[in-house]
Amino acid sequence: MNQIGQSSSESIVTESVAANSRQASSSADGSLYRYVGREFTEVEMEIVRTLCLDPAYPTRASISRALCRSLGWTKPDGGLKDMSARVALAKMAADGLITLPAPTGPQPVPRRHLEATIEEGPVLACSLGELGSVSLVNPTFGESSRISV
Repeated sequence: MNQIGQSSSESIVTESVAANSRQASSSADGSLYRYVGREFTEVEMEIVRTLCLDPAYPTRASISRALCRSLGWTKPDGGLKDMSARVALAKMAADGLITLPAPTGPQPVPRRHLEATIEEGPVLACSLGELGSVSLVNPTFGESSRISV
C-alpha cells in the first residue's frame, strides 16, 4: 500500500484513468457497457479486468472497493458505491466479461415458495340459522382474530 491507502496496482489503474480521461468518455469503437445505471467504457472495463486479476484484491469486496476508488464512483455523501459495484461486478461475471474470485461469505438461503392448500370439508346444505353459532378465525392472527356470527 502506498501512503494514501492504495496498492501499487490500484495507483497504476488510477493514473491510467487520469491519463485516458478523454478516451474514457467513449472507447475507440464507441462500445459502452451498462450495469446498475452506470456506463462503463472499454478503458474502464480494462480497469475492472486488471483489478480482478490482481492478487492484492483476493475478494469480491476488495475488488469492488478498489474499483470505486479507481473510478471515483461515490455516493452524494462521499462514500463508496460499494454495493452497486458488487452488483455490477456480479453481472459482468455472469455476462462472461470478467472472472471473479469465488464468494467467501455464506450464500443466501433461497426463499421457499409456499402454496396454499384447500382441504375439502363436508358440504353443508342448510341455512346459517340452522347451523347455530359460527366462528371465523384468520389463520395468520389465530384466536385473537375470531369473529362470531
